[in-house]
Amino acid sequence: MSCPSCLSLVRCNPSGQRGSAVAPDFMTPRAPERPAPRRLPTMRCLSLGLLTGTVAIAFATLLFLQQTRLDRELRAMSVIERQALYARTLETLSSSCEHPSARTLIEYCRDQSNFIKRFPECDRTCQTLAARRSRLPWH
Repeated sequence: MSCPSCLSLVRCNPSGQRGSAVAPDFMTPRAPERPAPRRLPTMRCLSLGLLTGTVAIAFATLLFLQQTRLDRELRAMSVIERQALYARTLETLSSSCEHPSARTLIEYCRDQSNFIKRFPECDRTCQTLAARRSRLPWH
């Protein structure tokens, strides 16, 4: 690198005097470089995001439809059948699910507590019992 003012092979100092060289370019501090501009998402990333969102929405829709189907089927039962099923489920929650110890029994009791809350006959006492059974600890 040469000095533009005197054309010597050694760079002159800022005052323009020859003989006292300054540090070469690679040794002088530079202004910090700007970060690289952010790249836009590629088509592959966008497609993957769209696919993931679509699958999540489809799964949520299926869960919703399954739950509403269960509600419709309970309401479609005759009153006598529904009350008998409600009474059996309530008895199970009151007795077998009082102090479950096995993991499979705990899961069963949680399922039964969620199931009984769907009955139109499930009053405040039933809701309270179901809430206690759905909070059973995992072992």
